Amino acid sequence: MSKKGYPDTIDGWEKLLEAVKRHEKDLPGADSLRDSLELRLQESVEAKHRQDLHRSGRQRATRDLGQSMAAGRDVASRLCCLVKSVYGPRDERLQEFGMTPVKPRCRKPPPEKVNGSPGYH
Repeated sequence: MSKKGYPDTIDGWEKLLEAVKRHEKDLPGADSLRDSLELRLQESVEAKHRQDLHRSGRQRATRDLGQSMAAGRDVASRLCCLVKSVYGPRDERLQEFGMTPVKPRCRKPPPEKVNGSPGYH
């Protein structure tokens, strides 16, 4: 099996078909093989065209998805800001919206005084 790429293979088939047509008098019985190769050539070109269309369609869909996701993130961020402005950043109801309420910070206890010192050594 040949390891040639698509362009080399198609080019080779086209050259082969042209040469067979030029020398068809010298090649009895080549008609059915020539017709079959012409059909395979046409099928291959059409399949490559469909492949290219899918590739460009996939790229376009990926770009559209990225734009839609970015716009959605912007709207979601604005909506979260609205919810926080209504309920406040500490309200437990924020959890229902998938947000974490701000918890009060735990304060460290003041350092212990040792023998009347102000707390440092």
